[in-house]
Amino acid sequence: EGGSINITCSTSGPLAGVYLKQRWPKSTSVIYYEDKKQPTVDECFRGRVAFSGLQHNLTITLSRLRLQPADAGAYVCQAVMDDVVWGPGTLVLVTDE
Repeated sequence: EGGSINITCSTSGPLAGVYLKQRWPKSTSVIYYEDKKQPTVDECFRGRVAFSGLQHNLTITLSRLRLQPADAGAYVCQAVMDDVVWGPGTLVLVTDE
């Protein structure tokens, strides 16, 4: 609790954009990112998310010393290509300080 995590979304091939979605325990689009455009960030994560890299190799950091137990869950990257491609997912556990 109060720390930060990095989740990296990587893919090859041309992309229209990339989502980071929380799939469990609730379904939320955390961010939508396209190169050279302002990212869309869910209001629950505004002010707590940073980006590095480009959309084909994007690292999303959830932090600002405000990682909370409610942030625990299963997160997955979704590449928007000709078809939608889902990544394998990342399980995030948040414990007490």
